Amino acid sequence: MSLMQWDGGRIRLMPGDCRDLISSLPDASVDAVVTDPPYEIGFSWRTRSVSWDGSAAA
Repeated sequence: MSLMQWDGGRIRLMPGDCRDLISSLPDASVDAVVTDPPYEIGFSWRTRSVSWDGSAAA
């Protein structure tokens, strides 16, 4: 695990499977989880069309 300082706050990078890691953390200790699926799993973005209607994000 590596720690990185950013904009006066702390970001903790925890490489691994988020399904395993999240269960090891204390309740209410996480503000955000950012994940990225593994490469070469057979999913093709070219077959999916996603459009934005211009509405504001929630």
